Amino acid sequence: NYNLAECCVPFSLLSVWKHDIPYLKAKGCVGINLETLTNWQIYGPHIYLSIRLAYDPSADADAIMDDYYASFYGPKAGPAMKEYWTAVDQAFDRLKCHTGSFFAVHLVYTPEFLEQCQEILGRAAAGARGDRTYAARVDMAREGLRNAEEFIAVRNAMNRGDFQAAKRIYDRLLERSQRHQQTRLGNHYTVGYLRRFVGRHVEAGATATASPHRVVQVLSDFWRLAYDDEDQGINKGYQQLDFGDSAWVQVATYGSPLDAQGTPDQQTVMWYRTTFDLPKKTGKLSLFFTEVDGDAAVYVNGHEVGTSEKKRTPFSADVSRAVRDGENVVAVRVDHSNITELFLGGIIRAV
Repeated sequence: NYNLAECCVPFSLLSVWKHDIPYLKAKGCVGINLETLTNWQIYGPHIYLSIRLAYDPSADADAIMDDYYASFYGPKAGPAMKEYWTAVDQAFDRLKCHTGSFFAVHLVYTPEFLEQCQEILGRAAAGARGDRTYAARVDMAREGLRNAEEFIAVRNAMNRGDFQAAKRIYDRLLERSQRHQQTRLGNHYTVGYLRRFVGRHVEAGATATASPHRVVQVLSDFWRLAYDDEDQGINKGYQQLDFGDSAWVQVATYGSPLDAQGTPDQQTVMWYRTTFDLPKKTGKLSLFFTEVDGDAAVYVNGHEVGTSEKKRTPFSADVSRAVRDGENVVAVRVDHSNITELFLGGIIRAV
C-alpha cells in the first residue's frame, strides 16, 4: 500500500483501490492484507480509502473521499485538497513506466507539475487560514511536497555532477525525514530507504569529487545499448575502439529508465558504448559511475580500466593510461542476469 522502496514523495493509490478492491471481491476474494506505511504527509488519502473499502467493497469510493476532503481539511480548503490529491493520483495512474523505487519519480514531478502542486496547495492554505487544525493538515501535505521538491533538486544536482550541492540538499531532506519519523508523520522505512537508494550515492559522489578533485565533464545521457544473451561481446569486440555500434539502439541512461523508453529490462548481459573528448588534464583522470544495476567491467579505447565491486554501488575507474587526445570510446559490460525487482536496466545514474 505504498511505493515500494520509495516512501518520500507524495504518491497515490486512490484509483487503484477504487478499482481493485471491488474487483477482487467480485472475483470471490474473501480478504486482503495491506502492507501500509503510515506516512501521512504523502499517503493519507489512499490509506483511508483502502481501509474503508476493505471493510465494505461496495461502498461509493467517490463519496467516501468527498467526505474525507471536506471533513479533514475543512469546507474551504477541502476542494483544493481534493484537486491536489486527484492530480497526484492521476499523474501516477497515467505514468507509462513500471520502474520502481526512486527511479521514475522525476517522470511525475516535472517542473511544471511541481509548480501546479505548489499553486493548488497555496490556495488550500488560504482556505484553511484561521483554523489551526485545518491549517496544520494542509501544511502536513505541504511537507510531503517539499520532500518531492528536494528529491528532484538532489537528482538534478547529481546529474550535472555537482555532488557537493546534492549533498547539502540531501542532508536537509534526510533531516526532514528523521523529524517526520519523530513526530509520527513518517516512519523509519523512509529514513532507511532514503539512505540506501539515494544517500550512499550522493555521499560517494561528494567524497569522490571533493577538493582537490573536480568534475571535468559529465558523459552524455545517451549511450548505445546491445543485449548479449550468449555473452559473446568480448569475442565480438564490443569493447574495441573501432567496433561499429551504429546498429545498436540509443538509450538514455540517467535521464529516463529503460522501461519508460519502451526498451525491455532483460535479465542478461548488457553492453553500453559512448564517446567523450579528452579534457585538458593535469593529472590522473577517472570515470566515476554513480550507479550501475549489475556487475560492471569498464573499457576505454579497448583497454579494461576497472570493474565494480558490487552492483549498484558507486565506483571509480582510473583511465589515465587508456585515454588519448581527441575522441575516446567507453564500453561497459553489465552482467544484469540476476533478478531485479525494480525494472531498471544497466547504467542508471550519471557517469
